[in-house]
Amino acid sequence: MQVVIHRPTVSGARLWIQAELKERRWSLEVRDGEQVVHAWSPDQHDPDHLMTNVAPRSTDTRIWFVDLAELAPGTEYTVWYLPRRSGWSREDGDRIVASFRTLPTSLRDQPFRVLLASCYCEDRDEPDSLLTRAQPPRWARPTLDVGRRLRRAWVALSSLLRTGPPSSEPTGRVAARYRDVRRSGLRPDVKFLVGDQVYLDAPYRDFLLPMGQSRMKRHISRTYSRTWDKLNHLLAHGGNFFVTDDHEFWNNYPANPLVWITLLRRRTRERWELHARDFLHKVQDTQHTLGFDIGADRRELAFFMADTRVRRQRPTWPWSRVERFMAEEDFRELLAWIRGLDVPGVLVTGQPLLAPARGFFPRILDRGLPDHGDQYRRLCDALASAAHDVLILSGDIHYARYARVTLTDRSHVLHELVSSPLTLLPAAGNHFGAGPEGDGPAHTSPFPLDGEPLGTATYSDPLRGSGDPCRDHFMILEFARDGGGAVTVDVSVHLVRPEDGATPTPPGPLVLR
Repeated sequence: MQVVIHRPTVSGARLWIQAELKERRWSLEVRDGEQVVHAWSPDQHDPDHLMTNVAPRSTDTRIWFVDLAELAPGTEYTVWYLPRRSGWSREDGDRIVASFRTLPTSLRDQPFRVLLASCYCEDRDEPDSLLTRAQPPRWARPTLDVGRRLRRAWVALSSLLRTGPPSSEPTGRVAARYRDVRRSGLRPDVKFLVGDQVYLDAPYRDFLLPMGQSRMKRHISRTYSRTWDKLNHLLAHGGNFFVTDDHEFWNNYPANPLVWITLLRRRTRERWELHARDFLHKVQDTQHTLGFDIGADRRELAFFMADTRVRRQRPTWPWSRVERFMAEEDFRELLAWIRGLDVPGVLVTGQPLLAPARGFFPRILDRGLPDHGDQYRRLCDALASAAHDVLILSGDIHYARYARVTLTDRSHVLHELVSSPLTLLPAAGNHFGAGPEGDGPAHTSPFPLDGEPLGTATYSDPLRGSGDPCRDHFMILEFARDGGGAVTVDVSVHLVRPEDGATPTPPGPLVLR
């Protein structure tokens, strides 16, 4: 079984619970210290969802959503697994399987910590070997493909056969690194996982032949099972907010895939999209838009998550121009949030705002926000007219980057932090360069690049100065109030493999006014 913490609030949180049908006679308790604030048993609740399992003819796995309420703000809670087996005592079998902290009511008492990450490939979350190299030798790739297939099958099957609570020790390098960072004292309150949590369209060779509906569902199930199994320690400890990107479906979604032969037929593509959305809804539990504030009597910091992928306008042809990356009603909600800012804001998206509109051929393979002309320009205009500073958090581009926009004739600034990849897809590499212009560690460009500029953007790459800019990593942001009423943001970059090189130097403390 597995427990993941979704969307904590000041007074509650949502538990995502998964267990196989054969897993019986156990229960969960949510505790504040020694006090039990909520008890739950699968034997007393029908599952909310049944999901396709990883093996043919295996019983569907069970999914529950348990909404907790009336919790104390800014308080640490633990989730305990209690077995009910013959010969087991309560003391011998109880185990903490998850923990979380409700949102604080102020930044003055203690900082609010956020983990930012994107682009996780389970194939790379293994001990170092040829199988995990981002750029393996060409001569070794056919053999490595066979090795990866066998390894994937074993990881997925073992998650089906395993019973009882998840392991108390991390099973992947990312989760182990996260555990070490938490032990060092940097305990994120929440995590923003901003896209490509799974690569459903990998490996490419699996999409060269027809794929029936049952095989589609098993492929998606196996990918999620392997990923959630490896990330269990990270997902279980601290709250999670998910934003999607294209690989939750296929590369450059919703544009029609060009090289995935399996998905060229419209009917097959529609079925794939339907099953991908089903898992997205029932596992990641994403929202089109979602906001929360820090501050009780008077808010001190506002957050807003905008999913710019799942309701994106579908181009009529691969090269056609599109104007919308969000449904218009969702986009108006985003603009209203920006215009209503009476405190600094944090905008969370799956793709960076600061990027160039791509040319004809690159657009066919990978569209960014600037390729959606109407909404992109309206969003830039709204951010330039905001009453307070805005920090944009994003992923997708396979390297860590910081950018600062100094707006013309405005008293506020825009900041953007990008964290990608958590683990790089093998052979993906960095196809994006350092930013809109040039390959150097620091450069400037107009904001936005097309039309009348609203300001000047200055870019820096915290990983480029110390080796490979694609090194696997995540960021932790620490929000606090300074004496003058502004919000300070301390940023730290954490390599998944610290032995890869020097610790990156992040941007100095950001100040949001």
